[in-house]
Amino acid sequence: MLAGCASGESGSSREAPSPPTAGAPRRGGTISFGTTGEASGWLPFVDRWGPGPTVIAKTLFDPLAAWSAEGTVAPYLAESFEPNDDHSVWDVVLRPDVAFHDGTPVDAAAVALSIEEFRTPPLTVLAMAPVTGVEAVAGDPLRVRITLDQPWVSFPALFTSQLGYVAAPSQVRALDTQRPIGSGPFRF
Repeated sequence: MLAGCASGESGSSREAPSPPTAGAPRRGGTISFGTTGEASGWLPFVDRWGPGPTVIAKTLFDPLAAWSAEGTVAPYLAESFEPNDDHSVWDVVLRPDVAFHDGTPVDAAAVALSIEEFRTPPLTVLAMAPVTGVEAVAGDPLRVRITLDQPWVSFPALFTSQLGYVAAPSQVRALDTQRPIGSGPFRF
């Protein structure tokens, strides 16, 4: 059985909405939205996000990696993932010229701080258990080195999830769950 809602009147006097007008995009404005769930906050290593909040988080934060149309892990905020020979050490090379909403550069120090924070909270500690070290590589402001206690060939796939969302150092240090500062296309 198929059912629907209607006013019961045929030939309603309502007009169809006008199509959007063409024009150049412009900055500013507001958007109101609804979601299928609530988030307790917007600090990636602290707050649990269900499907609805994850959609919103994707507009606020850029993930280090994303799934490609072919079903493979592709760098996103990262430019590349470079393993050592046995896949127990990974270098995450970041895209240049990316900034957080507060103007801070998305660099190795910021990403290393964010990844390091994922190592201890109950929300993410088990996923990050193989990680034994995270460091910004000296002399290369766009390279983060992650050392694991075992080989992990699919390690970059971890960064397609909430564990790959990078918050600005100012949000991380303040442990601010209510004012997200990411590098995504939208901001609070």
